[in-house]
Amino acid sequence: MSEQLSSQVLITPFPDGETVNSLLRRNARLAGDSTLRKISRQLLARCPALDGMPSRLDEFHARVGYLFGDRDELEAKHTLLAYELLGVPPERHNALKERLRTSCKGPIRSSRLPVLLAPSEAAFLVCPECEEAALDQYGFSFTHRRDVAPFVAACPVHFCWLRPSAKREHLFDAQCHCTRSMLHLRNAIQFAMYSDVCVAGVQSACAYSKAGVIDALRKAHWLLDSGRLRLAELVTTFMSFYSERFDDCRLDALVSTPEYIEAALRALTREGRAIHAVWCILLTWFAQHCECQRPCSPLRGRREVRSLSAAQVKAALSLYGSVVSAAHALGTSAHRLTIVCRCSGIPVDARPSRLDDATLTTIRQRLASGMRPQEVACATEMSTNTVYRVLAAMPFVESHYRTLVTHSTNDAKLLWLRLHQDHPKATQTQLRHIAPATFAVLHRNAREWLQHHTRHSAPMHAPGHAPRPSSALSALARAVNAAAAHLDLLDDPPVRRSVYRLRELLGINEYALKSSASDSLLRGFSQTRDAYIAARLDWAIRHGASARLYDWRTARAANLRQTTLKNWGARRQDEAEKTIDGHSKFVSRNGNQG
Repeated sequence: MSEQLSSQVLITPFPDGETVNSLLRRNARLAGDSTLRKISRQLLARCPALDGMPSRLDEFHARVGYLFGDRDELEAKHTLLAYELLGVPPERHNALKERLRTSCKGPIRSSRLPVLLAPSEAAFLVCPECEEAALDQYGFSFTHRRDVAPFVAACPVHFCWLRPSAKREHLFDAQCHCTRSMLHLRNAIQFAMYSDVCVAGVQSACAYSKAGVIDALRKAHWLLDSGRLRLAELVTTFMSFYSERFDDCRLDALVSTPEYIEAALRALTREGRAIHAVWCILLTWFAQHCECQRPCSPLRGRREVRSLSAAQVKAALSLYGSVVSAAHALGTSAHRLTIVCRCSGIPVDARPSRLDDATLTTIRQRLASGMRPQEVACATEMSTNTVYRVLAAMPFVESHYRTLVTHSTNDAKLLWLRLHQDHPKATQTQLRHIAPATFAVLHRNAREWLQHHTRHSAPMHAPGHAPRPSSALSALARAVNAAAAHLDLLDDPPVRRSVYRLRELLGINEYALKSSASDSLLRGFSQTRDAYIAARLDWAIRHGASARLYDWRTARAANLRQTTLKNWGARRQDEAEKTIDGHSKFVSRNGNQG
């Protein structure tokens, strides 16, 4: 149940581009005794959401937002909705909008980046020039939505680096940045400009949508008309194009790891999959500046051969009265229709042709005997097209090519069944890797048979997790050491070192920390309760407190309860007695043996 909000709340202006959390945070400061978490629970009955995608926007509009415009205007000017919709299939747009407007459990994301490669949440970066301009115009500074977009490190308006706000920067984010140069600044500005276009949701942002990225890759000849990608060349050129362009090791790991690039391209080419907007920007940027140098071959496909029955031909001839008109109506050529009529015994007034009745009979006999069309053409001195037209008019005769395809398909079926017997526990993917050519033949010519004779077992998830990039793991280790050094330098009483405290300092979630950091690294940072009490007591003694444990003044100086100190002293005494008893038994046993 939400807490009651005081009726005496000062509502400040809401500039275009400011996030909802920034407005609530400023109003909470003006209230004096409130915080963002408290005012979010009072006003919206929820915890603080993501800066760019807050939930319960309908509730916010009903309580406060109606003062600044309608709901659609709030979505267009104060959220990252347009940015998040770039990589989402159109049929899922309404579901994402519904999550933004109503109650939603957890953060609202259209897709995720790999673990340890996503920027920290609530990492406030501001442009000093924009902050000064906002102070002059409104009398206060605010968080702009373009600055909370992922990997935006420069201002697209003033062309300068963003700096952390008054709140301390997360240690993991700080360790992910390398030494910055002018090349890094130019690329950061370019990326920020592309991201700003996507955030604003203007007409030009369509180029960064999922369909726009596919169209850009097709224009650059990386995507063929058949729908296939030049994957190997694309990945290699993509990695070379973005080599050492960014100062953030996480973004550099994204564009330099083939597995991440291939996964993004697979998500891009599949209709029902979503792709992160960062990949949309990177792929469009790449396609606009890098074109495939290898020439594109024309699209080759199979010619569809349509069988015409004698009844259809007779009806068309009686209706239209001429061979040409009937051929147009049936979707074929006059020459082919004439051959069909002659093979079916339909009287037709055709033009004189080299294909007389005797030659036609010879061609039909040789095709029925199994000769290839090329051999028949050479034997009768007719064109190959004429022979193929005669073959098309003989649906009961199987072509030599189709016979070869049938034989190869039957052989592939036998080999696939033998693979099932030799590998009874293998999945379809594993069998596909064992015999890729066999799978290709069956997938092309007998797809239904392949699906029927494929073992569909439950997916076997490998234990563990995907490997983390080495650069991100190195940054994580440096951040943990920096967190320990930061706690050592505090002038206040020592705080207990725990995994929760470490997550707060690093700015990453629990899963990312526990699945990436080693147990020894976490144990080296964590602190037991007794070690924490001893550190508090040592700090109090260094600052002039008495060393007597049972003195209430010592407990007060260490910011501990007197009972806590007494219990800690009793545990230390018990451990010391156990140690002495164990040492005495060891000495007596050795004396008896001597």
